[in-house]
Amino acid sequence: MSLSWERFFFQANYGTAALVIFLLIFIVTNHTFSKKIAILFIIALVLDIILIFTDNVRFYTYRMDHPTVYRYLAAACGYSLRPAIIYFLTLLVGRNFKKNNLLLAIPAIINSIIVILSCFGPTKGIMFSYNEMNVFTRGLLSYFPYFVSAIYLFCLLYFSIKNYSYNAYETLIVTIMVLCGCFAAFMESVFKFDLILSHTMADSIVFFYLFLNVQIYKRDSLTQLLNRRCFYLDLNRNKNKKMIFVSMDLNYLKYFNDTFGHAEGDKALITVSSIMIKNFSRDAIVYRTGGDEFIAIFDGKSIEYVQKSVEKFQKAIAQTQYSIACGIESYTPGNNLDDIISRADEKMYENKVLIKSKKKMN
Repeated sequence: MSLSWERFFFQANYGTAALVIFLLIFIVTNHTFSKKIAILFIIALVLDIILIFTDNVRFYTYRMDHPTVYRYLAAACGYSLRPAIIYFLTLLVGRNFKKNNLLLAIPAIINSIIVILSCFGPTKGIMFSYNEMNVFTRGLLSYFPYFVSAIYLFCLLYFSIKNYSYNAYETLIVTIMVLCGCFAAFMESVFKFDLILSHTMADSIVFFYLFLNVQIYKRDSLTQLLNRRCFYLDLNRNKNKKMIFVSMDLNYLKYFNDTFGHAEGDKALITVSSIMIKNFSRDAIVYRTGGDEFIAIFDGKSIEYVQKSVEKFQKAIAQTQYSIACGIESYTPGNNLDDIISRADEKMYENKVLIKSKKKMN
């Protein structure tokens, strides 16, 4: 039984279209992220829906024996929307970093202008064209959309690598998204597989949203460290391994909050957390377990190595206006976890008393 065009398009697109529509409804009805992040996701999804539709038009019209205006419009949308969608994904991956969004948008804007010029007027065909037999012909700037897409893919990877210290899994997810997108583009360009890139982009947007949504419930919103719930889940998961705990407490947080306001208290927490990540992220997992309380878990490291890491960390903290008390305790399978953590806390409080007494002497 042969498929009609209508039946083929429905079967090829229904699953992805339904997935995207469900996510749009979820974003609108569940305010998990800031308004800015939600809008970026919505724009990316809407553009991808348009891309899927125009890719279907392109798929249908390139089998005609002569070019039509729909053929040109579908191609123009495809060349413009693919880099634009990657641009919005770049903004999402780089959401935690300062950047000039307008400057970053310039390559996509220039690409869209060239696409329009290729369809009309004396510059028609500068990027693409079709002869009377409806055969595709590359123009002088036919690879410019690929160049622009490559720029944004590089930015995606760059921002994801910058995120590595905070969340290594996000770097992995973004890398997989880029690889899948590149593979889909390769299959479309070289082997003439149709529709797969727009569907891959839709799947990537949906999956990235779900990934970030899960991270909201795993991480502390202020410091981006894993939260107390994750700490206890990881404890139970790794209780058969040797571990070393470093209990940490930010000194004088109440003073900063009461004297300068909670904004300064938040600044203190963010500053010391970033130094923790910089110093410990390669060897340990760091958690914020309370208001000014943190714990790092080292796995597979000697006590001497951890002591040197903590000394290096405290020297880095000493370069700021803040100070942190630390207590170190090792765990061997069979020990009581609560007792080990309590001993780490006791050593931390001893260190806190010592730090405050030295400050009084000075």
